[in-house]
Amino acid sequence: MNEQHTHVTESEPKKSEPKENPLALVSMILGIASIVTVCCGGFPMGVAAIVLAVICKKDGVDYDTRYTTAGVITGIIGIILQVILVVIYLAFSVGHAVFSTM
Repeated sequence: MNEQHTHVTESEPKKSEPKENPLALVSMILGIASIVTVCCGGFPMGVAAIVLAVICKKDGVDYDTRYTTAGVITGIIGIILQVILVVIYLAFSVGHAVFSTM
């Protein structure tokens, strides 16, 4: 008699993929918006992007870190561009005031 034995193998446990955090997505969107609106005062959006990303990282849950990293980087870029724009504006306004009194 031929007996057919089916060997059932246990599949390796799949690694659970990290979840996406909605706050991380909002952080990335705010960071991008802070870069786009740098001429209109995107500074608060850059700060909010960084704050939300830090909150997501301190949450302790295994979230996907792509959006939080993007939120921090774009928020920092937005803040730096805003500071550069303010410095350039102040340099030109002070320079204009100095040279107009001569």
